[in-house]
Order: sequence, then structure tokens, then C-alpha cells
Amino acid sequence: MVIMNTAEKRLAALGASVSVGAGIETTTINGSALLRNFPEVLKIVQEMITQPRFDEEKFALRKESMLASLRQAQMSPTSVGSNVAVKLLYGNESILGNIATVESINSITIDDIKEYYAKAISPVNANFIFTGNLSSSQLMRLLSPLTENWTGNAVEIPAVDNTQKNYPSRLFFVDFPDAPQSFIYILKTAMNAASPDNYPLEIANYGLGGSASAELFHVLRLQYGYTYGAYSFSSATNYRNMFTAYSSVQSTATKHSLELFKEIITDYPDKILDEERFERTRYTMLQANTRAYETPGQLLSVLNSISLYSLPFDYVKQNENTLRNITLQQVRNVYHKWIDEKDMIYVVTGDARRQNRELESLGLGSPIFVDREGNILGKP
Repeated sequence: MVIMNTAEKRLAALGASVSVGAGIETTTINGSALLRNFPEVLKIVQEMITQPRFDEEKFALRKESMLASLRQAQMSPTSVGSNVAVKLLYGNESILGNIATVESINSITIDDIKEYYAKAISPVNANFIFTGNLSSSQLMRLLSPLTENWTGNAVEIPAVDNTQKNYPSRLFFVDFPDAPQSFIYILKTAMNAASPDNYPLEIANYGLGGSASAELFHVLRLQYGYTYGAYSFSSATNYRNMFTAYSSVQSTATKHSLELFKEIITDYPDKILDEERFERTRYTMLQANTRAYETPGQLLSVLNSISLYSLPFDYVKQNENTLRNITLQQVRNVYHKWIDEKDMIYVVTGDARRQNRELESLGLGSPIFVDREGNILGKP
């Protein structure tokens, strides 16, 4: 946790913004500024990195804010469902399945933060990504104070277990008594970002649940009116790699919605995706790509992917060539390889009293009940 109020004031005076965030795999500093103010902004970023201020009062306020957000999230079927689903996918033994709890947040001290910062925030593992009107030599001169003053050792990345957990049943239920809706989350592990199957799977998924014109949306919303939207996507990184389908549906339509998800995911590649649908997908994705890499932010995202996942510098062009040349059968093959409904786990958050008996007949096994932190409770 790095807080520098004076830095915030200086950034505001420069009309610049700098934010710090942490995710599953990275800690990131993002910023933007007018080119004429960029050198001064870099100086502020250097101070933030090399002279962090760990303020006890601000740290306590931040913990309280996190606890308040956590308590609010625990009352949301959507938030609980997505967190619990990931924990169940990887299991308690994997760091990828960790869920923040009141106990885990309360146990963190400011000394823990200082210790973590000292060993985990290092220039050895850092990448600097820039978009703007500066040459590489100009940029390196501006960065020299940071590279000269920021020191550290290589960060040791812990071993990560990203295999999918096996259970005797594929259906899990989190009880939210009297909830008017059920949140459905269906997922399995998939490939990492550097896999040659990554983009072909994105193509395969587009017509399944990748847009408002896809099959899941069409059937569950437009045909049956069970939901405002139903989608699927593949998220590929270095470690946490998943295929996911999800929707929030009327409580009374939970069973039928699960049946529809199961049927559509199973039938999509061979019974639903024909040549006409496939060519529409190809055309739509090609059109979308024409305006997907125009802004500095979009270009920054491309460079970030290259840096994080060791992608080739022309991966965007390679993906376009793949989209233009891939065949329907190749799309079906990659779908069957990675999107196998029989390997998926189903997580439902909703009113167990109304749903339990009818869900027994879905062919997914008897529902296993879990609490809002993903701990298995068994059967009611």
C-alpha cells in the first residue's frame, strides 16, 4: 500500500493521473499526462516507487474500506457466485482459489505490507510500457533517474497449481434465502495466453456467448425472457485460465436455464454453428478489429500483452490472418478440445428451498452446498 498525498496534489496541478493496482499476476502503475509534463510525472512516479510512504492511519482506513466492500459483496449473489466458482474450480490448495475473508484482511499488518513491498516490487521483474510522441532514446534518458535509483532482487514466483479440482458432483449451490433471481456460473480450466489455441478459441466462442448476438443471449433472453443477458468468454493469462459461461436468471427459471446452458454448450459446434453463422462471425470480428487498436490505451493494452505473455510483436497481425483463414472444421476442433461440457462445474447462487429438489434431475449429480466463502457444507 503506497500513499503519498503530496504526490497526489502535484499530479493534480500537472493535470496528470497515476494509479496503482494489484491483480492475480501483476502489480501495475498506470499513468497519463501531457507530453510537456511527462518528465515531472516520471519524477513523481520514481518517488512513489523508491520512497514509499506507509501511513498507519491511511492503512487502517484502507482495511476498513476493504472490509466494508467485502461485507457488501457477501450480500450479492453475483459477487459471491463468481468468487466461489473460481475457488471451487482450483480448490483450497491452490493460491488461485483464494478468496478474501474478514479474517484474512484483519490479519494483515502494515509490517506485512512493508515486507511484501521490499521483496516483491523489484525492477528486475518490471516492464515499462509507453505510448506517446517520444523516441526510445528520449524515453531512456527520462527513465535514467528511475533505473539508477530503483534497486532490488529478482522476485521468486511461487509454484502455482492451476489444475482443475475434481468433485463427486458438478453442481454446487450457495443459498440466498428468498432471492428472486439465481446467478449461474459455469466454468472449466482452459489454455494460457501464449497457447496457439487461444485466439481460435476466442473465435469459436464468439457465436456461443461472446456478444449480444450470440446463441446464449438469443435463447435465454430473446427467446425465453429469463434474463437481461447470458454470455461466455475465455480468459487467458499465465496462470488463471478459464472458460466461463454465466447469467442471472429468474429464480423460477433456474432449472430450465441450466438445461439450456447445458444443451447449447454441448450442441453449439456441430448442430448450431453452420457455415453461414461462421462467416457472419468472421465478418463481424474483422470489422470490430478495424477500430480496436486506434487509441493510446488500446495500443498500451497490446504492448502489455506482448510483455506479460511473451507474445510475438506481430501477434495482432497473426490473429487477423488466423481469423481470415481458419476453417469451420478447425473452429469445431478447437471448441471440442477446450469447451467440453462434461468437464464443467456449475455454481448456482439463489434460494435453495425453491430449487433443491428440481435440480436433482439435471444429470449433474446431487447439489453440493457451499457457504459464501466457498467452503463445502455437504447436502442440506
